[in-house]
Amino acid sequence: MARYRGPKQKVARRFKEPIYGPSKAL
Repeated sequence: MARYRGPKQKVARRFKEPIYGPSKAL
C-alpha cells in the first residue's frame, strides 16, 4: 500500500486499470 504513492504507472498495470487520478484517493 506504500508503493501506490511511488510508481503510478506500475500500480495501474497491477490493477489493470488507469489509476492515475484515483491513485491519490487510494
